[in-house]
Amino acid sequence: MAGPEKADEILITRLAYSELNLQNYERAIDLFASVLGRRIVNFHPYAELTNIFALTGDFEKAEAICNKGRLVNNHHATTWTPTEVFFKSKMEYTLLNMKAKYKEAEPFIRRALYAATASYRNRYVDHNERIALFKNLTSQNRLVEAELEARAIVDKSIIKYPIKSTYSIEAITALSEVLLSQGRVTDAEKVCRASIQAFVQLGIPITSVYYSQAISILGNILVAKGDYPAAIRTFDLFLDVKDTNRYIYDRFYRRIYNVMVALIMSGRSAEAMELIESAYQDSERLLGKKHSLSAELLGLRGMANNALGNLSGAYHDFAESIPLIAKSMTYSENRLFNHRFTLIMESFLDLLSKLRMSVIEKGLSISASSRAFEVSTLLSDSSVQSAILASTARKVIKDPTLQELTRAEQDNQQQIVAYQNLIRDMVARPDSSTNRRGINNVKTMLDKLTAARETIANEVRRRMPDYSNLVHPEQPSLSDVQSKLTPEEAVISICSAENSTYVFAFSKNGPPEMVSVPVSRKELEHLISDLKNSLFPGSDKLKQLPAYDFAKAYELYSLLLKPVEAIWKNSKHLILTASGPLSQLPFALLTSEPFQLSEGKEVLFSNYSNAPWLINRISITMVPSVSSFVALKERPGTVHAKKPFAGFGDPIFNQIQLAQASNETKPHSSMATTGKAKLDIRGIRLTNDGSLDNQKLTSSTLEMLERLPDTTAELLSIAEALGANPAQDVYLGPRASEKQVKSMDLSDRRVVAFASHALVPYDLDGLDQPAIALSAPSVTGEEGDGLLTMAEILDLKLNADWVVLSACNTGAADGAGAEAVSGLGRAFFYAGTRSLLVSMWPVETTSAKRLTTSLFRHLKDDPGLTKAQAHQRAMLELIEGPGMLDEDGRLIASYAHPFFWAPFVVVGDHVTTNSN
Repeated sequence: MAGPEKADEILITRLAYSELNLQNYERAIDLFASVLGRRIVNFHPYAELTNIFALTGDFEKAEAICNKGRLVNNHHATTWTPTEVFFKSKMEYTLLNMKAKYKEAEPFIRRALYAATASYRNRYVDHNERIALFKNLTSQNRLVEAELEARAIVDKSIIKYPIKSTYSIEAITALSEVLLSQGRVTDAEKVCRASIQAFVQLGIPITSVYYSQAISILGNILVAKGDYPAAIRTFDLFLDVKDTNRYIYDRFYRRIYNVMVALIMSGRSAEAMELIESAYQDSERLLGKKHSLSAELLGLRGMANNALGNLSGAYHDFAESIPLIAKSMTYSENRLFNHRFTLIMESFLDLLSKLRMSVIEKGLSISASSRAFEVSTLLSDSSVQSAILASTARKVIKDPTLQELTRAEQDNQQQIVAYQNLIRDMVARPDSSTNRRGINNVKTMLDKLTAARETIANEVRRRMPDYSNLVHPEQPSLSDVQSKLTPEEAVISICSAENSTYVFAFSKNGPPEMVSVPVSRKELEHLISDLKNSLFPGSDKLKQLPAYDFAKAYELYSLLLKPVEAIWKNSKHLILTASGPLSQLPFALLTSEPFQLSEGKEVLFSNYSNAPWLINRISITMVPSVSSFVALKERPGTVHAKKPFAGFGDPIFNQIQLAQASNETKPHSSMATTGKAKLDIRGIRLTNDGSLDNQKLTSSTLEMLERLPDTTAELLSIAEALGANPAQDVYLGPRASEKQVKSMDLSDRRVVAFASHALVPYDLDGLDQPAIALSAPSVTGEEGDGLLTMAEILDLKLNADWVVLSACNTGAADGAGAEAVSGLGRAFFYAGTRSLLVSMWPVETTSAKRLTTSLFRHLKDDPGLTKAQAHQRAMLELIEGPGMLDEDGRLIASYAHPFFWAPFVVVGDHVTTNSN
């Protein structure tokens, strides 16, 4: 039995924890301080005081109490018990987490977890440490490992604790958080709703912090999903406790930015304005007007003002806030922040479209169209891709000094994110002298870190401009873009927003034309989905290829291109950048006039050749963003690579496929037979368990992918057109390996082609970035994972005019393939190519072979052609030329149906830089 002194210490400690849970930090500090030194070895209060001082932003006291704990207890290092090891480790990792040194903190968390699991008497302590490890991995952006840890917490919680204990439910909620961080919004919602249902079944009131956190996370998920009415219904649950539990109301509703967003987007802007004004006054007083949190609130106020009709006030809010927010962005993969910033910019675009030709525009002395274009360029770069690039691009830096600089930049950004999150929490807490002091401390630290980041970024920008532009692309002005155009070129930039679509068109001279199209992003998704459904066959039977939806094709043209036709109709070349669902649309297949198919002829699809295809009028190139167009134009105009080609295709993913390939005596060919005409389609991302794109697979590995044997003929044909040596320059089967690609000198190849599956994050277990699937290590016997990831592409050294991504089906997964185009494309551009030829959907083998071969033959035979003109000619040859033959050489189908000729698009620079 414990003595009176020990019992008193236990009672005080429990009381201190109660105060800590209620965020009564001053009282908790007094109570923990009162038990310091009562025992010979006593890490416990030192660990908890370190934690409280870190939470309240008193970093000096946190470090001081930690040092004191080390000093007092190190005299007894040989007598530490597992409990003391636990608290010592917790003290150390708390201090490291406070400094955002998450990698260094991880071993101490694991040590604490081991001690807690092995012998700590409180059976719930190891659960808390597992949660700490999960949060640490999330902070390191090791999201796949964090998910695995979260799932392990769920499994262990269900085994160790009652299945409906708050500990088990907290673990499920944690899993939903990491799924949200990964962008898997649908999965996150299912998991979070399960945890909330469990709280309801247990009869736990909403005033429980665990329950409130689950509701708040669900609200965040619904905001990320864009279901704002459901989000605000969820957040409104906190209104029920507004008068009875002010702490819960303040913490989870009154100061929460996503609540304000959900109110505005649900038509309750007046209510949102009350919350925003209150929070902005506090933020301005505590942090100052220039702080990023104040700026974001100002941006939200701009949204509310715009919705309420105060257009002048909205303009001033946006004009002041957006530059500050953009400057503060750290690419931390904070998807909710990125989503809010996107909504703020989209609201600004909406406002600028209202201001065009108005009295307010004249009074503000602005060009609403030009300003809107500049805002739209911020939206054209994917923030998610920027985050991935920012975390992987450092691998390309070989110079030790630059490595040190970029490492310092990464550490700096990690600290900024940590302190931004901390100060956001602190501003939402009840006002107290301790809280105010802490806020001032954290703000001072943030100011120092921000200044240091600017110094580092300037030095990196000076010494390595390409890398700097990859990670933090500078947004070009309208004049910057126009200065790169020739008189024969025109640019169309299309930005699809939540409620409208904005089209900008301009040529080398003159102001841009801006059109606001009253079509929401979701409506565009439906239009494009309907159009694509008319492109894809329901089976491999040629006659079951559906009739193309010309009405939808012309509807899209009428909405997006016809209103600005006067700008581009006399141009020879169109440069297109489009965001959201439009990034998955090859614009060549739009029709510029209404068209109805004539009666069918003996040769299938020959009646399609007379359609008024847009590609008949103008050559087209896509660019990932306006900033990438400018960056590519600023590169040297000559490619010095001497060898014409390197191609990698038909990778082998398992031993069964290897045996099949070994028995093949000639390349796989495609030939439709008489009376039994079939489509030979490749590029569908199939596994043994089904398609990667049906969103039903819960687990998939590289070995499960199906082969693409038809890619062999295409690569050999391209090699022949370019005058390459097929035996030396084409790598097939097991030779199409990760090691082969990474070990070769590709800087001497003008064209590099990959004919395999393109993968997006989480297609395969553990895959957290876009990648190209190559032969599996279980087949090649080589080291590696068989994936050429975006990070590894960044490390390649290319000097190529083209990279071909054929049969990649980058239109995969309901538009998720856009991430492959954006991520892989930007990586290849950084590695040293000027252009990509990308397939947007599964392709028919013979037509794909003809199109790619024709394109490169035209470039070789006619040095005066641009890439875009060669691409245009290749497509028109398919539309107008001979089609598919049966085995007897008889014509049975034309290639004029856009399924055959439209999937390949040119992305990047359309001008040929080497005519050899």
